[in-house]
Amino acid sequence: MTLNLYALFICNIRRIKIICIVCYFFVAGTSAFLAYGRSVLNDTENHIAFPQTIMQEGGDYNTTTGVFTCKIPGLYWIAAAIAKGSIHDNVQHIQCTLMHNERQTLFMFSSPSNSSSRETSSVSGAFHLQKGDRVQVGRCVNTEYFWDGGLTYFSGMLIKPDP
Repeated sequence: MTLNLYALFICNIRRIKIICIVCYFFVAGTSAFLAYGRSVLNDTENHIAFPQTIMQEGGDYNTTTGVFTCKIPGLYWIAAAIAKGSIHDNVQHIQCTLMHNERQTLFMFSSPSNSSSRETSSVSGAFHLQKGDRVQVGRCVNTEYFWDGGLTYFSGMLIKPDP
């Protein structure tokens, strides 16, 4: 948070007293992250973490757990994508789910069998998050075939904080 400081004082300009009002107010902090790569977590929900960050404003994304934890309530834009590595020709499909407080919200699915190209699937959407809400990518299938580069990513940013 940024503290902007103003003061209450009396200006004496040309012998005219003017009351100048100055106030304190806080400017809402920021929250944004962009992470990529793939680290499969050994848990029951098949969550994945994105260990490399390009940007991390506000420290709300944990690269070890793959969890974005909301600190500033408001409207957020969240996006995620998964990609199949080009050397895995016979993979039937890859899939993941964007999870909000352990509930499935948006689904990523790609069925790139017999394709030597990098097939991707992505989702994005606006979410109204409360303080403490958790967003992550989970319920993933065939994670060993995900491409670890920049086509597999997780991103989010605060669009508008709650008043």
